[in-house]
Amino acid sequence: MRIPLLIFPLLVFSLLFSCSDKKSAKSDQETFVSAKDNADSVETDTMESNRNHLHVSSQNSKSLNYKFLVPAHYHYINPGRMIDSSWVEIYQKGKKFYRAKAQYTLKRRWSDYIGDTANVLYGKRKAFLFVNHLPTKLGEIEAANLNFDEYITLRPNEVCSFMFGGKRYNLEIKKEKKKDDSVPFTCFTLLNGKQIAKRTKVFEVAFELLFAGDIDGDGKLDLVIDFRSDTGEFKVVLFLSSCALPGHPVRQVGEIDDLYDS
Repeated sequence: MRIPLLIFPLLVFSLLFSCSDKKSAKSDQETFVSAKDNADSVETDTMESNRNHLHVSSQNSKSLNYKFLVPAHYHYINPGRMIDSSWVEIYQKGKKFYRAKAQYTLKRRWSDYIGDTANVLYGKRKAFLFVNHLPTKLGEIEAANLNFDEYITLRPNEVCSFMFGGKRYNLEIKKEKKKDDSVPFTCFTLLNGKQIAKRTKVFEVAFELLFAGDIDGDGKLDLVIDFRSDTGEFKVVLFLSSCALPGHPVRQVGEIDDLYDS
């Protein structure tokens, strides 16, 4: 009878050890999944991030992951595979601006850039931005005191000055000095003297401010800027104040990158 008595403690120890291994393996698996969930959280100081993904990464905060679009012709991107009825839009009605459920249509239209039909996203209202979700309520929002019915061009050595939330903002483009006009250059976008973006390998600068106002619902200024180049590239960037790093007014959180000449 001594042999069974010796076997019993060994069996108990074996079971305990097995449970410990499973618990450890489960913990390792959870850690791996958590790391995978955060894999799309990427800090970007320039505009060289992945196409049409909005990456948000801020210190000591939960990472967010958006997709966004603007009403436009698309060639590389198929907006119909992205947008749906759950998306939100920023639109204008009269002199007021609103955050509401997206209303849009998708069509195929001829494009002279590619010599073929292209995907076109239309807003049923006067929309400036479509985004897959926003951590805020729907309803009226505040916009900068600019006329968004007109083309708001951003050129080097010119300041786009406007008011928002009782504060004046100066948006400007600084061009890198170069010796030869035949080579591409780098330019920097500044908001009240703080660099918010860098555009490289361009020959000519004529960017457009698409929208300036409170997109994310924190009462602070957000921006949508079209940084398209003279080489046929359509590049729109979204800047949010809620993701800004300390000491900065906004942060670049994503871009749409589409090629007209592809």
